[in-house]
Amino acid sequence: MNNHEIDEMLREDEKTENNKHLNRKLRRSVNKQIYSRILLTFLAIAIVIGGGSWISKFYLEKTSYRPQQEDQMMFYEEEGSGFSYLLELFLGLHDSQNVKEISFHENAGSGKYQFMYTAIPFLNMSESTDFSSLGVKGGSWGWIWVSKSKLSWEEREWTAAGKTRRYEYLPENAEIAKEQFPLEKLYQEVKKLPESCLFDAALSFEEEKTMDQIAAFILKHPDIDYYWMATEISEEGYALSGLSLRDIKQNQYSGKLLKTSLYQEYPYLKFFENTALNGETLTSHYLSILKLLLDHEDFLEVLETAYPDAKNDLQQTYDNTLANGIYGKGLRCVVSQPELLSLIENGEIDFLCIYDLKLSYLQQ
Repeated sequence: MNNHEIDEMLREDEKTENNKHLNRKLRRSVNKQIYSRILLTFLAIAIVIGGGSWISKFYLEKTSYRPQQEDQMMFYEEEGSGFSYLLELFLGLHDSQNVKEISFHENAGSGKYQFMYTAIPFLNMSESTDFSSLGVKGGSWGWIWVSKSKLSWEEREWTAAGKTRRYEYLPENAEIAKEQFPLEKLYQEVKKLPESCLFDAALSFEEEKTMDQIAAFILKHPDIDYYWMATEISEEGYALSGLSLRDIKQNQYSGKLLKTSLYQEYPYLKFFENTALNGETLTSHYLSILKLLLDHEDFLEVLETAYPDAKNDLQQTYDNTLANGIYGKGLRCVVSQPELLSLIENGEIDFLCIYDLKLSYLQQ
């Protein structure tokens, strides 16, 4: 092999090394571009997902019903207090079994809001008693959810809840009820108990009463704690609708306060210490509750997801009350043993349903 051939071989080797170096450099460049594109792709996907989630959350927050929008009518604009108040008013028209108190719990995001409610037996609400609301027959608590403009309940009972009894009030087939639950027999049983006894009872009248007559009855017996008035009774004797009486005695229930101007727009929505109790104020109280609920259309739309046709029912009740007035068919109350005996002896009630009793206000 001559020198020329050797030089040629060396040049070829050098070219090969240069090509290998170029190949390595090119490969690193291509890999870098591939990795960069993969990273950018992952970043783009993350941004889309994260951004989409944020946009979705923002959209739900803006388009779903916000319970806080009702807070502007409250004297103390605490979060969720307006919605809680409206729902309490609505339930007070239908629930004769206990007192439901509702409070805001948290904003869970994405158009979802959580409220807590407690259902307290009337014996625990009575100003004549000092009972704790926990561990008492018929008590319960639970969650209320407003999620994407829909209302739902999650009930949790802390004891066996008291059930609605047949013949709460005097039904259409009154003679059957009187045969099964004769008033004289109940009178004799009540008479055996000590005077310290307190009864959670439904009182029924022989004939329905006007609001003037209901007001006169309440004023005649001021020591009775009144909680509910039945206005519609089924043929089986169940209370279908009525009026919560928690607000007719200022010292019984403080309640949630509205802005002062709204008490002018909705007269006698709440009774204060100087409010006269008569047929006119009771009727105005009932109409104001119905009108306040009807004036909150967004609230009613959410309400109807759990109580279908609620708006139409409220409107019909409001129109009918304006045209024909309101009549009471019975009263749910907490009454002492001597007072209950007196009502029966004087023929002031025609039917009686006792739900629960305490032997004394000291009983836990």
